[in-house]
Amino acid sequence: MDTLATVARIGPAVDNLVFAIAPAVSDTDRQRLAEAVRAAGGDDPRRIIAFAEFLQTGLDPQVAELRMPYDPDGAVREWLESLTESGVARTENGRIIANDRLRVAIDAVITAQTNATRSLWGDRLREVELAIDLMGQVATATSPDHTVAGAHRSLADPDDPCLLMSRRLVTMRYIRQHDHRMAWTDAGCTKRQILALTELWHGGVVDDDDAMTELVDRGLATPGGALTDEGTELREQIEKDTNARNALNFTILGDSGTARLATVLEGLGD
Repeated sequence: MDTLATVARIGPAVDNLVFAIAPAVSDTDRQRLAEAVRAAGGDDPRRIIAFAEFLQTGLDPQVAELRMPYDPDGAVREWLESLTESGVARTENGRIIANDRLRVAIDAVITAQTNATRSLWGDRLREVELAIDLMGQVATATSPDHTVAGAHRSLADPDDPCLLMSRRLVTMRYIRQHDHRMAWTDAGCTKRQILALTELWHGGVVDDDDAMTELVDRGLATPGGALTDEGTELREQIEKDTNARNALNFTILGDSGTARLATVLEGLGD
């Protein structure tokens, strides 16, 4: 059995299930969340959604920055400081913890996610429970250098199985995110090069002139804004290296368990 090929199936299957959650949020829950975010002094719920679970018990700023590795330098810290300065959160032992107004917004996030995941998988609990078990084994066995995944798996499990399913999926994404970042690091790419190279790989246009200059100097892009053969080869190799690193986390399941996880995740996404 080709374990690398199986692991390569798991990444997209996880993404597919995670990306299905937001569209499944009801208009009522979406409105409630927007109102709660405004009451907490914000107008964009994306960061609150991203960090909701952590802010309940304490968000380590280092974990927050690793969670958003491609954000502009200092942007995450600046946002965390805005939470404490506005009084919607406080700092305890170096961690950011939500106060009452922000907790209302976090509760709205969790309610929306619970209802959405129930609508997606509530009638498939046997498969959900199997996926939870298999992903839980992977998360527990993952090495400590996966900082964000380790912080996420240490959070208390919710009682609702569908919500727990979504949490396990997010942990899996954090594991792969780390492996992907390490593949880029070993390739000697800076953050701006990563963003530019990936944008070109997806057929987009890069507005960062300095990043393009760096890619051209490395022979990875043309002055006209297209990937060279070397650039395409590097980007494809990043995916191969990511899969190879990611596969190490699935050793605990063995080939058959890894294949079983891939199959059940793909089935839940149908």
